[in-house]
Amino acid sequence: MVAVLVIAGLPNAAHSQVKEREQNPCSVESKNQYYKDFLASHEGNSTEQAKALEAAKKYIACPNQDNDQQATLAQLNLAVGRVLIVKRPREAIPYFIKAASYDSIVKSSPLTYLHLAKAYEARPYALQVDVYN
Repeated sequence: MVAVLVIAGLPNAAHSQVKEREQNPCSVESKNQYYKDFLASHEGNSTEQAKALEAAKKYIACPNQDNDQQATLAQLNLAVGRVLIVKRPREAIPYFIKAASYDSIVKSSPLTYLHLAKAYEARPYALQVDVYN
């Protein structure tokens, strides 16, 4: 009889967590779930990458809290930029710049600036070349 009550309570607990995330999308629990969702799908196929992109953007959109680690924010911004650079390089640029602004290993990695240069070269630079040629 007790097992039935415990099992019956699980859907309600899961439902209340989803409801809480909807009411406060920037709570610590919500941000942790966004990060878990990102990690679970960022290296998958394009559908999974779209889920990862959405989760990372939700995390990044929340105001920074004292317990947010700069390395996590830098890595998420870098990851969003790397996903966006493929089809929307102009949209990737602010994410690379933001990733480089945090005091983390991402800031000192040459790959961050290589991605940023490629994003500029793919869109804004190419437009300027067309204008002046």
